[in-house]
Amino acid sequence: MCGRAKLPDDVSEIKLDLKIDFDQIGNYRPRWNAAPTSKLPVVVSAAGSRILTLMRWGLVPSWAKDLKIGFSTFNARAESLTTRAAFRGAWQAGRRCLVLADGYYEWRDADKQPFAVALANRGPMTLGALSRGFFCVLVQGL
Repeated sequence: MCGRAKLPDDVSEIKLDLKIDFDQIGNYRPRWNAAPTSKLPVVVSAAGSRILTLMRWGLVPSWAKDLKIGFSTFNARAESLTTRAAFRGAWQAGRRCLVLADGYYEWRDADKQPFAVALANRGPMTLGALSRGFFCVLVQGL
């Protein structure tokens, strides 16, 4: 499961590809190693328009009393979206979004060796996610 992400240097190409209507990422900066709780560029749909905005990586459920729960809810598995309380509300409400990235990192459990995963053409990619307010969670298997 994705534990770190490489944020794109330039989002203008993907903004054209995804037909973004509004851009709200004023102070965006590319990163080689964005960790959970970092702000990620995310595409959301609102009133029929596609909006590019920044969201904090780590979903904070409505019932949570502390933002620190975002450290344990930054990734979700598609098969447990409807059963885990932390993700069920966002899934049922249809709050899906796309996270923009140039790649992400996976670690081998045996020796904690990181591996970078990217598209062959080194272009930007979109990762399926759920959103709640200003928070998002990456979803594996969507």
